[in-house]
Amino acid sequence: MIDGMWSVPVNLPFTRYNRSLRASAMVGEIVKDLIREKRIEFEQKGASSHQDLITCLLSIRDKENKQVLSENEIVHSVMLVMVAGHDTSSVLITFIVRLLANNPTVFENILRGATKNDANAERAAQYVIKVLPNFVREIAKAPISFTSIWGRKEDNS
Repeated sequence: MIDGMWSVPVNLPFTRYNRSLRASAMVGEIVKDLIREKRIEFEQKGASSHQDLITCLLSIRDKENKQVLSENEIVHSVMLVMVAGHDTSSVLITFIVRLLANNPTVFENILRGATKNDANAERAAQYVIKVLPNFVREIAKAPISFTSIWGRKEDNS
């Protein structure tokens, strides 16, 4: 799928581009199946909206409690994370920050290990404890524009 992004866009059965399109369609169908499963878990079984990326995207609602993102937008978002996050440290850091923000005991255990017998590290750790919740909150509130990705017009009313 990723190899096709850097190939000549000639859609013939023997080209890398064609194989990439077929792989992308296959992955898209798998993601759609996952979305259907996660939608059932979220709507009928009350799964947490913070459980995973798909459930989080399914939980985004407007003022009338209608789902904001279409199934195709969720599929494209998941595939974007899969492709853009392929072996990158930024995705790893994102998930580490999410883990630490959602699991205070894990965060405390890491701090305890990092600050053993070091007064400067203790001060730095206290600062991180103080700042991290606000940092995560601000990142979560950052607007995501789907206009540039899918050509969707935003409602400015």
